[in-house]
Amino acid sequence: MSTPRAGTPADRLHALLEPVVAGTGLDLEAVRVTQAGKRRRVEVVVDGDAGVSMDALADATRAVSDALDGPECAAVLGEQPYVLEVSSPGTDRPLTESKHWRRAKTRLVKAVLKAGG
Repeated sequence: MSTPRAGTPADRLHALLEPVVAGTGLDLEAVRVTQAGKRRRVEVVVDGDAGVSMDALADATRAVSDALDGPECAAVLGEQPYVLEVSSPGTDRPLTESKHWRRAKTRLVKAVLKAGG
């Protein structure tokens, strides 16, 4: 696997972490990298068709942490220390992809149409 060169650090990490998260049986929904004092805050959001159990979240956290400490991700993050947060999407997440709608099939959702209806 080669380190992607284009895009923001979050875009590059997304490309590197997607197969890592898929290896845990989950989907990588988002990666955000922000500055938090002298450290970077790396937020990783994962989801799955059956939801995300605490055990699955722990497995994904370990896998992502190991990947971030590897040479390819370290090349993206640099020498600056980071704080890792791995979570599932909240209930207020917009349903923007067909898989989001499929996963919300039995849940009550609020839909706002583009035409304002």
